[in-house]
Amino acid sequence: TSLYGRDPAVIDEINTLATTERFLPGVALPKAPVGVKNMPFALKKAEAVLIVVPSRSVRTVARQVAQHAPKGIPIAICAKGIEPETGLLMTQVAEEELGDHPIGCVSGPTFALETALGHPTAATVAFPFTYADRLKPQDSPAVRLAVSLSTESFRAYVSDDLVGVEIGGAVKNIIA
Repeated sequence: TSLYGRDPAVIDEINTLATTERFLPGVALPKAPVGVKNMPFALKKAEAVLIVVPSRSVRTVARQVAQHAPKGIPIAICAKGIEPETGLLMTQVAEEELGDHPIGCVSGPTFALETALGHPTAATVAFPFTYADRLKPQDSPAVRLAVSLSTESFRAYVSDDLVGVEIGGAVKNIIA
């Protein structure tokens, strides 16, 4: 697992101290994500990409990912919201920038600190299902990513209702 970050100081802290006090105070990170300051290097052998940025940054980061991500790998957006200028959901924004990749999302409700501390957490991994995915669901991007993300305390559920999951995530914050 490679964790690309734009702030070199945060990446250095992750690599040298196995922590990031700014984002996860008091949490010791496992040895496996390796912090990387170079996006092309981070994406070189990627089998999937999670874009975990504020919604206002999804378009810019997706455009950068498009230049370096291996062709056809699944990309999941972990930001909730609707782009104010276009009215597009975050996966629709990503589709405009990323072209020929399966695009899905990972949506909570989750809180990073509670998840990092091992509190029971559930999330939904949603991707549109193709005909081939329905014949062999175990090979679908949603199932493969859900299995990869799941741990003893983090359970990822699968959905093919991408729009429903995204709208639910976007309006949840407004209602909350």
